[in-house]
Formats: sequence, structure tokens, C-alpha cells
Amino acid sequence: SMVGPVLQAFGSREQQERYLPRIASIEDWWCQGFSEPGSGSDLASLKTSAVRDGDEWVLNGEKWFSSSASVADIAVVMAKTDPDAARHEQYSTFIVELPNPGYQILRNIETMQPHSDLGLKLGGSHSEIKIENLRVPRDNILGGRGQGFNMGQHRLAYGRLRHGMHNVAMAQRALDLAA
Repeated sequence: SMVGPVLQAFGSREQQERYLPRIASIEDWWCQGFSEPGSGSDLASLKTSAVRDGDEWVLNGEKWFSSSASVADIAVVMAKTDPDAARHEQYSTFIVELPNPGYQILRNIETMQPHSDLGLKLGGSHSEIKIENLRVPRDNILGGRGQGFNMGQHRLAYGRLRHGMHNVAMAQRALDLAA
């Protein structure tokens, strides 16, 4: 799971004990809610907001290219919690158990990945998500308030490296087939 290393690095002991066994046993599928329309993976320009309401956070916004959302049991969602803080300290990340009435998949977005029925069952697709009055328990904040940007950079580093390696391999394969 792409979320496992993030949970290991930033999760509380309770979060690790609760979620890591479920990741390892493939009991739960995870997705991430970082990217947004108009900001892509620029984590310092996200618009989704999170406001405290008693013992809960209430999230509102939208997410774009949420990998595996259509099969996920849990989402990791980044939102702006502190709009007056320094730019890279405005964001926090939340663990959202699904299904949740405030988390709605609007559609799957076509990408260049190969699509098959089996692929959709195993890994889902990339989805557009509407987040409206999504209520999350206060303890489901991951890594501490204001740490979302740092956590996101940690998580995206793996993906960026993997995408680069994959694209080099595909280019080599295309060259080998052409030759």
C-alpha cells in the first residue's frame, strides 16, 4: 500500500496498531485524496477545507485523480486546516473510513493506464471526488495538525520515483520493439 510507509512514519501508535495490520492483510484498500482540479499535485495550493466542530472535523472540497477510490475502504484526505499559518503549515491529513455520506465518487477519470475488469477490481481507477460536510473524528488527523504538506511530500516522493522508473522502462520497451 502506498499509505503504509506514510502511516509508519507519521501515524500515532493507535493509528498504526489499528490500520497497519489491515493494510498488510489486504483487509482494507486505501486511496489518497491529495490532488485537486486546478492544483494537480501542488500540495501548497489545495482548496479543500477542514473546520473543527466539537470532537470532529468537517471537510468540504473536491479531489481529482484519487487512485483506487472506487475500491477503497479508507481514504487519506488532505485539507486546509490553518489558512493563516505559513503556506506549508496550512494543511493537515485525515484518515476517512469509507463509505461516508460526505465522500462521493462523481466519476472515474480515464488515464493512459490499461483498463480491464480485473484491473478495476484489483486497483480501481482514478476518481473525481466531491467532499461535502464530510465528518471525521478529531483523532483521525494523521501526523498532527499542520503537517499535511510535509507528509504529502514524503508520500509523493515514492510515486514520483516510481512513475519515472516506469516511464523509462516503457520507453526502453518501445525502442526495443521498434528495433
